[in-house]
Amino acid sequence: GLDAAFARHKAMHQRLVDGLSDMGFSLYVKEGAAPQVNLFVPPAGVDANALRGCLREKHKIEVAGGLGALAGKVLRVGVMGEGARPEAIDKLLTAIRACISQ
Repeated sequence: GLDAAFARHKAMHQRLVDGLSDMGFSLYVKEGAAPQVNLFVPPAGVDANALRGCLREKHKIEVAGGLGALAGKVLRVGVMGEGARPEAIDKLLTAIRACISQ
């Protein structure tokens, strides 16, 4: 039911946060954000727009960018539905790792 879906969202949010933190990314909103929508600041030297392009072109993964003052500065990652599955999170983490290693 709904409680199970919310629990899965929270668990996959944490999986995503842990994986990206290991690569030097940080959450833009540290506390109080919904686990379904995540804003990440890339580590120094990683261009958010170039990363999004690599994910889209080489891995067929669409990740949203920031809007307004955050354009080009953050990644927005949704963790809902099929995107809230371990396989989806792991696929994204693997693709990000590949893109930033180039």
